[in-house]
Amino acid sequence: MLLYHFIHSLFFAPMSTSSTAGSDFLTQKTTEELLFLIRNPSLYHETLVTAAQHELRQRGVNPRQAIADTQDAQMEWDTDSGSRINWAAVLTILLFVGGAVLYWWHMPAKRTSEDGKSGPAVLETVASRPIPNFTAQTEASVQRMLQLLPAAARRDEKATRKYLILAQRFWTAQHQSAYLTKEATAGRIDSNFPSQVDLTYQEWRKLTSVLVYNHNLKPIMQARVDIMQDIAQREMTALTLMRGNYQLGNPPLNEQIRIALASVPQLLTELQGKTTTLHMTLGK
Repeated sequence: MLLYHFIHSLFFAPMSTSSTAGSDFLTQKTTEELLFLIRNPSLYHETLVTAAQHELRQRGVNPRQAIADTQDAQMEWDTDSGSRINWAAVLTILLFVGGAVLYWWHMPAKRTSEDGKSGPAVLETVASRPIPNFTAQTEASVQRMLQLLPAAARRDEKATRKYLILAQRFWTAQHQSAYLTKEATAGRIDSNFPSQVDLTYQEWRKLTSVLVYNHNLKPIMQARVDIMQDIAQREMTALTLMRGNYQLGNPPLNEQIRIALASVPQLLTELQGKTTTLHMTLGK
């Protein structure tokens, strides 16, 4: 409703051609209406956005900080562990129940025992391979990245906090991607593979969706975030291709995927500050 009244007033409120009238027009707007305007600059004329920023400063509101706070809120939306869904656990339950239901559907209502007597039906489940929980590995990887930061960079607490949030999202997705690639290489995948790929792809999206913003990181942090983004794009491409190949009845891994992932081991080496070379074996 606030948005409706704001837009309505922008287009239908009478305005004078004088600068004084324009100033009065913005003065009559609430702070929330002005914040909406500067947070959506593509919707309005540059002059109007600039005037709104000036009016906010007159009210003691820092426009840059207001925009940054909005970006922080979006990035930290799901960082509270109490509000996050454990998708790995959900998938495990669904796979277990789904396998049981399928088996129950196809089995006879009664099973005859060796002595010819009818016995109760025995419910059996179909084995599935859910994505493991990589919480411990993820935390260790994030701590490693924190330790690699120079003391001078860590003194910027806000930048460090943002950097660690991004690192957490990166390693959550990376460990899952590496697991799925390993399973596909070994041929240990089943009909649940597309769903597992989708869940992992969404973990990558939690990272890439916030990389469109400028988080004002220290140069060394930004350099490593750039590496994260490069790896993310390669892994997301590989996941998409593997899922498509599987659904077409083809081997999940092919030359195109090997090319996409070829640089990932070296990029991970740089990201973790290691001097040894990591190797990833992709099956033919």
